[in-house]
Amino acid sequence: MAGQRRRVAVILGAGASKDVAGRSPKVSPFDWTPPLAGELFSNPGNFRHVELILQKYPGAVTVRQLVMARTDGSSIQIEDELRRLSRNELYASAYKHVPPYLRDYLYAVSHSHVTSPGNLIQLVADLMDSDHEVAFVVLNYDTFLEQAIEGMQWNVKFDSIDAYMNTGLPIQVFKVHGSVNWAVLMDARVGDWAEAVEGYDLRLDNREIVIFGPHDTIQDVNEAFQWYYPVLTAPLAEKSGSDLVCPPMHTEALNDFLSGCRKYLVLGTSGLDNDLLAQLAAHAAEPEIVHYVCGDGSQDARDNFERAIPRFRSLEPTSRHDPNLRFGEYIGSVDFRNFLARSGPKPGQGE
Repeated sequence: MAGQRRRVAVILGAGASKDVAGRSPKVSPFDWTPPLAGELFSNPGNFRHVELILQKYPGAVTVRQLVMARTDGSSIQIEDELRRLSRNELYASAYKHVPPYLRDYLYAVSHSHVTSPGNLIQLVADLMDSDHEVAFVVLNYDTFLEQAIEGMQWNVKFDSIDAYMNTGLPIQVFKVHGSVNWAVLMDARVGDWAEAVEGYDLRLDNREIVIFGPHDTIQDVNEAFQWYYPVLTAPLAEKSGSDLVCPPMHTEALNDFLSGCRKYLVLGTSGLDNDLLAQLAAHAAEPEIVHYVCGDGSQDARDNFERAIPRFRSLEPTSRHDPNLRFGEYIGSVDFRNFLARSGPKPGQGE
């Protein structure tokens, strides 16, 4: 079936998660709105609930204080400061608490924001109904996309790392920065999580990534006193290929898909993830159509993509669309219908 479909790569950033609800009601009376990078330590709507999570990770409390004192709260400055702290031996132990804090926070968001990710359900359905083979390139840690696909009742379960590539459908999911439900076992067998993480080397090397959950807090679960650590890349400036934490087999499969893909849909990202841009620059085929759906930041995202990937330039008028639409507005628009209808070569044709 996949060989008869048109390839499309859908890049999902934080803005897509923030606008994921559609018409779905909220699960909780509290505000668990998905945060942008600049809100990971200081989201006013989530402050009281996030603070309870943060206090479980004293190193993350320290990093939060340094980040907020040394930046203006913008995503770019926060990512710059996190990168600096991650490279400084003085703060190495404190920084180890940041990914677990982010994991627990975004796990809560994934399960407490809405009853179902309405806009993603609509996106997935429209792509399947319009004869596409899809690679979802996910920059987020939440599991909204997994929930949307599993909720279709297509007999898909993301219960293993291999399941992300082998869904049995013309869909592959590449979580290049990791996920709240991915983890590795730390080597030490000790009495508590804090002791285990103190001696843990953050480099993944050849550690097996496993599906972790459902657990609210990663530090509360162990296997015979062998503790878990999340697999996710904190939002760091100047990301490189080494910041891609998905398994090498996933990266190879993504690169193979990109080599024959000529349709791209960029949803809710700034275009500042150098690791992803490098993969696209090295492996993406020359596109026939690219839509940037990032609200007020659409033009900046487009500029960043085209600066890094020369092949993405000069696509007017084939890529013309309203640059001010957000995710939820776009999937109900004529622009999206035109994108879906746009014919590109099928895999194996015109490549």
